[in-house]
Amino acid sequence: MPHLIQPSNETILGFHPLKELYLLNKHQRTLPFRGDLTLPYVYEVPTEFNIGGELITLPVTEYVHRRDINLEWAEIKAFLLDGTIPVRYGPRVTADGIIHEPMNEDNFRKLVRRFYLLLTPIRPWLFEHGTRLPVDTARRGFTEAVNRLLMVHGGQTLREMPWRELATAVQRANNSWHIDTEIRVHATQLELRHTWP
Repeated sequence: MPHLIQPSNETILGFHPLKELYLLNKHQRTLPFRGDLTLPYVYEVPTEFNIGGELITLPVTEYVHRRDINLEWAEIKAFLLDGTIPVRYGPRVTADGIIHEPMNEDNFRKLVRRFYLLLTPIRPWLFEHGTRLPVDTARRGFTEAVNRLLMVHGGQTLREMPWRELATAVQRANNSWHIDTEIRVHATQLELRHTWP
């Protein structure tokens, strides 16, 4: 069983050490696909192939994407308000010297630059740059929007709709940007293909 360690920032020709590929970490979620607020990690995995009856080993590039599961919307707002970066993104000092983890201050800045704050007398509102929509920080809006669209259009229409069109419809249905919209739309359409006639 892998140890609970942080992936390093050591790379060999841009690749992270293979021993880190399947590591477990209580602070990160590893995804096989790109999601919002994730960092890519690249590994060169030796893989055996049978070619013409001969077994050969070739390197295969594998990508995984990791997300800080402790990252909160309040931390993103704090950074946008006054530049505060969570302590866990700072460098670690070890016997070997200072280590800058992949989830470091620079990458934190890159992850949160897609957002901006609209300051109002009531509270600061978090918006996503690309869509210019307010962020659904409660994570309920996506499901509610899909349910409203199901009532209006029906399951067959939603499952056959191009995924980008459905993603836009979901965001417009409750005027919010949702984290991992692309992944959630694909999962919704897959579910509709298996549950709706």
